[in-house]
Amino acid sequence: MVKVIIELDSAISAARDCLLGKIEIANDAATSVATNGKLGSYNCKLYQRGGKKIWKEVKVKDFDRKKLGAYDLLYLALKEAVGNRNE
Repeated sequence: MVKVIIELDSAISAARDCLLGKIEIANDAATSVATNGKLGSYNCKLYQRGGKKIWKEVKVKDFDRKKLGAYDLLYLALKEAVGNRNE
C-alpha cells in the first residue's frame, strides 16, 4: 500500500499543526496477476481533514507499472477523484 499524508506544519505554533488529508492506494492484485506484473489496478481512498472519514473512493485501472512511478500513480488517483480543476 502507498500512503500519502498531507500535513500542515505551522510556522507560528506547533499547536496549529494538523493532518489536512490522507490518501491510501492499494493494489487490487487481480490486474497484476492477469498481466504478470506489467499492469496494476489500484483502489484509492482519500480521507478528509483529520484522516478518519473517507471523502472519496476511486480506482486507477491498468496502470503501467514498468513505465510509470509513484508520482504518476498519485497523480492518476487525484485526477480520478477531483478531475481537471485547473482547466
